[in-house]
Amino acid sequence: MIFPKYIKKNDTIAVTAPSNGITDEIKIKRFNKGVEQLKNRGYNVEFTDSVFKADKRGVSNTAKIRAEEFNRLFDKNEVTGIISAAGGDYLMEMLEYVDFEKIKANQLENSNLINLRNYLLPKLMSGELDLSNIDI
Repeated sequence: MIFPKYIKKNDTIAVTAPSNGITDEIKIKRFNKGVEQLKNRGYNVEFTDSVFKADKRGVSNTAKIRAEEFNRLFDKNEVTGIISAAGGDYLMEMLEYVDFEKIKANQLENSNLINLRNYLLPKLMSGELDLSNIDI
């Protein structure tokens, strides 16, 4: 099982619109309130250009542009989490442009780093230790 790293204060959460964007005035206010709450909790928040766009069908941009925005977020080391701005009715359209090899490589690199960290960090020991016989 692959577990993502925990999001900590000062980490960046990115919002993208892989399907629909947010254009309704009330939804924009709610979205901005959510962004404000995340920032108040110490997170950095960024969004892609398509977040505040939608055509009459409810699609934020072309499939290719939505995928490019999504792919760019995986290139950014400072982005720790990715959130979708709105529904996903048209998400399938962009899948042919998503760089799944990049996502897989990202997961593999994270797994390798976790294994290296676990190898290098000392093991937890519990109980009483008598060090009186050790010359220091």
